[in-house]
Amino acid sequence: MQTSEVTRPHTQGQREQEAKALHTVFANACSLYLMNRNFYWNASGPKQHTLQRVFKAHYTDLEETVDLLATRMRAQGITIKCSCSDILEFSTIHEPRNADTIHMLAEASRANTALIESARTAQTVAQEKGDTTTLDLLFELTTTHQRFLQTLNSLEA
Repeated sequence: MQTSEVTRPHTQGQREQEAKALHTVFANACSLYLMNRNFYWNASGPKQHTLQRVFKAHYTDLEETVDLLATRMRAQGITIKCSCSDILEFSTIHEPRNADTIHMLAEASRANTALIESARTAQTVAQEKGDTTTLDLLFELTTTHQRFLQTLNSLEA
């Protein structure tokens, strides 16, 4: 069987590093998904409809992102850890308890930045492994969330 992907041999420590990096991206995507759902449901005021459109676009994209990440992780032989406690353990995004509409954009920007940073860390691990499929997935995720970040920043202005 031929494959277009060249994967360099790696140690157990490297496999664990890869699993942790991908779980962090996965957990951040799950956390950001829930944050966007929460903000969608709770947006109010004069920008309510605009904010709801933006948050809905983000959580809709994140639904697919989470599935793609999980599929890629399973293809790598990584067991998906997705209980609430697992998400809390791996995520670097901590959702505010009572973000009002004024602070939603700043919190969503902060969370998108954290997702981008975790994806870049995972890209480094995938690069070291020579895993072009994971690199492509993470590049797409990073690009998409940089666009989302630009949208959020434009609404804050």
